[in-house]
Amino acid sequence: MVLGKKEDDVEKKITSWLIEEGFRIAKLEKAPGLEVSWGYNIFTPPPTEVNVKIFQPKSFPSQIVLLMGVSFSKPHQEELVRLSIDERIKFMSTLLIDLTKICPVCRIGVQPNMATPQAIIVTRILMKDEVTKSLVLDEITRLVNCFLVVNASLWKRFPRIKGAEVQKQAPPTVM
Repeated sequence: MVLGKKEDDVEKKITSWLIEEGFRIAKLEKAPGLEVSWGYNIFTPPPTEVNVKIFQPKSFPSQIVLLMGVSFSKPHQEELVRLSIDERIKFMSTLLIDLTKICPVCRIGVQPNMATPQAIIVTRILMKDEVTKSLVLDEITRLVNCFLVVNASLWKRFPRIKGAEVQKQAPPTVM
């Protein structure tokens, strides 16, 4: 079922679908420089709770944006900085290639840059007139898989941080 043209209809249908599927949702707080018609923080159901933002940008009313960010934990940032710049860039390049394989249509960025990575941002843009329940849920699943790849890549490269057991190390956090 493709959504109608009404703004309220799109927002209501998407939030209804998410609630039906067990997601927690909360209104998106205003972010500096981001003008949205509507937006929500959505939290996937357990076992892997991931925060994905969904919103309709005012500047592009024909789009629905799904955005997921992963901040690297302080211990992971410290380990990355200990690598030579060449090794750091190789690691980040491999991570970006892996993420692109999962989502070739996503916009993927490293914050603030490849030399001093602190976070990965993955964005999927959907066209409002093509949005269906299945598409929204599939794309959220794709972003969750991107979250898992970021975690797995860090844990593979740094299985033990400062001698701590893997279970005790701080995982990357969802932005």
